[in-house]
Amino acid sequence: ITTSANNNIWVVWSSFDGKEFHLFFRIYDGKNWSQEEKIETGFSSNTAPTIAFDKDDALWLAWSAFDGQDDEIYYSKWNGFAFEPAARITDNETPDLLPILSVDQKNGKIQVQWQQDTDAGYRNFQSSLTVNGWTEAAILERASPAQKKPESKLQSAPQNTKTSNTIDVTLPEFINSIKSVSIHQKGTDIQSIPSRLLQKQETK
Repeated sequence: ITTSANNNIWVVWSSFDGKEFHLFFRIYDGKNWSQEEKIETGFSSNTAPTIAFDKDDALWLAWSAFDGQDDEIYYSKWNGFAFEPAARITDNETPDLLPILSVDQKNGKIQVQWQQDTDAGYRNFQSSLTVNGWTEAAILERASPAQKKPESKLQSAPQNTKTSNTIDVTLPEFINSIKSVSIHQKGTDIQSIPSRLLQKQETK
């Protein structure tokens, strides 16, 4: 979930139809939700979508898709009518999972962080979009060899966040798990923050 400059709310999610995982989106204009629309990616498995608006109010989407060999990170841009054809960010022989899009609030740079399954366990990688395409994936930190499941070390806010920066969120009754939720926090690099990235959380 994220919000455009004109305060339209965009929601993208992954849905399993019993055989395949597909991406869908809807837009809320302040009064009504648009019809549910499928994002045609060309892949049978599409998971962990992440969206963000850049400084020019262009919407970007990144997600993990199965390319026939393993999961890779792909991205797309909204052209005003539809999402453009999927393009790769990663291309290797190991699973790349759980991407997170962010837009640097100072310079407008678009970045994607994700987790890759390596011999040392899951490790955090990052790539930035330039005029020449995406930069070579860079390791952010080392993960413990004992780490067997993706567990992001990203932080949505400094550890010493003051109470004044705390936001209260009431979850709809139909949400079964906090782990499936992303929270929109306008004005931050990561506009749509998955709950798995939050260091501390209280649910009522």
